[in-house]
Amino acid sequence: MEYFWKIICFCCLVTLCCSCSDSENEPNAPDPNGYRTNPQLSELWDKIKVRESSVESRDIFSFLLEAAACNWDQTKLKSAILFAQDMQHRDPNHRYYGNFLTVQGPEPSDPDQNAVQFCMENGILLRMLYWDKLNAENKALLQDIIDLAVIAVRRQDVLVTYTNMYCMKMWNMIAMGETLGIADMASEGYEMLKTWMKYTSKNGIWEHNSPTYSGIAAADLSLIAKYSAREDIRKEASVAIEYFSYTLFANCINQGVYLGGPHSRDYNRLISQGNTDQYMKHYLKGYELSFIKSLSAWEPADEAKNVVNKIPRMVAWRFGELDTQVAYSYYGNKFNIGCMERTWGPDHKVLVANVSSKDNPLVVNTALVVEGRSDPYGDKKLTTGQGIAKARQLTEYLLSCAQKENEVVCVVATDGKERTDTEKLCSHVLIPASKIDGLWDGNSKLEQLDNISSRALSDTKTFFVRFEDVVIGIRFLLAKDVYGRDVPVNLINDNKKVSVGKAMRLTVEHSTSRPSSHGVLGMWWRVKEGLDDTQFAAFRKEMMEAPVTVDVQGDTYTVKVASPDKGELGVKTKGNNRENQENLTIYGADKLPDGSIFSVDGADAVQRIWNKSSYLK
Repeated sequence: MEYFWKIICFCCLVTLCCSCSDSENEPNAPDPNGYRTNPQLSELWDKIKVRESSVESRDIFSFLLEAAACNWDQTKLKSAILFAQDMQHRDPNHRYYGNFLTVQGPEPSDPDQNAVQFCMENGILLRMLYWDKLNAENKALLQDIIDLAVIAVRRQDVLVTYTNMYCMKMWNMIAMGETLGIADMASEGYEMLKTWMKYTSKNGIWEHNSPTYSGIAAADLSLIAKYSAREDIRKEASVAIEYFSYTLFANCINQGVYLGGPHSRDYNRLISQGNTDQYMKHYLKGYELSFIKSLSAWEPADEAKNVVNKIPRMVAWRFGELDTQVAYSYYGNKFNIGCMERTWGPDHKVLVANVSSKDNPLVVNTALVVEGRSDPYGDKKLTTGQGIAKARQLTEYLLSCAQKENEVVCVVATDGKERTDTEKLCSHVLIPASKIDGLWDGNSKLEQLDNISSRALSDTKTFFVRFEDVVIGIRFLLAKDVYGRDVPVNLINDNKKVSVGKAMRLTVEHSTSRPSSHGVLGMWWRVKEGLDDTQFAAFRKEMMEAPVTVDVQGDTYTVKVASPDKGELGVKTKGNNRENQENLTIYGADKLPDGSIFSVDGADAVQRIWNKSSYLK
């Protein structure tokens, strides 16, 4: 009964805040909770009413949820419902009966089965919270759509490691099962929650630290914690969101309010931004959430909000069952540097350094990209079988990293043969070319960056990016082509511009055509802040003159440095791809504590949260 009255009170509050006229330009008024309706709602309606080709099926349900909550005209709601109906596979003989096209047009060869999950994520919220806002005709039309969607939601098989879609299906199974009175569907959703918590408490989040998808998974866990009809399920989901929330805050860059690296899935190689940031900006800076995001907002624990201000901090976490599926990230006042011990997927960001300050919160990141399509920035999108355009970098290469706080030594080895379209094997380090205080090749500051097209680095093979009092230093210790020959490191200016500034790249060309063998790269990255001109000069000297050990014996590579701050740091690794990679020795690096899946400054940070779950007793 208490839960019932909470829902009633919540709906009444939203009704008061969203009472809108029938104007095409409504609603935009703030509500008593400080949220506001999406100012683009009217713009979205303008696209929906003419069935613009860019409208996705999920957009229709987002519109219906908010427009219904705000008392939009029933005729407009009906028009949107009929649009959704026409995008649904309604032939019982169709292989994806009950699912939706992602966009209008011919069905792609491998349709996106996730479409129904995205549609019902908001569709079932409308059914739960705002059903009384629809007239009888619209209720009947929408109920018919939802009934068919039940079939598709249940049919899709989603692995527990596909974090965002697993959490979304879990929400849909629980919410649809409870709301529609399908007991076995809800029960399956409850079991999914138990499965996810048991897996994650041992192995961490597979789809980890993603600017886009971490926010989706967190939102769905929060929806379960807020709206499930069962108190025990709400309590368990509250444990899940508390854990997930802590991982996000621990990896948040305080100045720019975005996730520091590394990332599992990040569609933007030059900056780390996504819908996860919108939640973080709300919690940390007081930014308003959109109406729909306000429905999934949670109340972060004080421990989560406070960890952002712990400077410096060293964060480590597990993202799978293998010993090498571990990531590290170090946070200073104005910088972050992080790496993975193993590659993840075609959208990953495995080695990255970010700089951010009050005056310049968003700056192009410094990031490693290994690819074979002459596409360092991810501009050459490929259309997948699902009809979605995505950039693709290499994923199955050997990656061995040793990180000690603000320093990383890494080795990469790859032949690029995992992709049939590998035409030119390259390793790039993308770097910022604006909002900075200079680039240095060794001790030489580069002038008039816009006039540079391509130039080889000097014999020091050491490069520096200066940002206010922060310096990112990169020393190339090993760079070989597929024939085992030493090759230069080239600074290349493609006049690349993005929303947050300009970018350039440092490129090692391992092959000029389809590779016959594997190329190798070894680097030492070091970031430090609080440096004046004299200290910066000393920093350069230290990096260029530090003793190094580089030894290549067949496919066994030893790369280590004698860091002036950290002592011996490096790796000895064997192999030439991800599957045969064997880390023989890691020298001097920070490590995730035994038995922990997430630590801060060498101490487990999340077991106290998992201890609250009855599933894990």
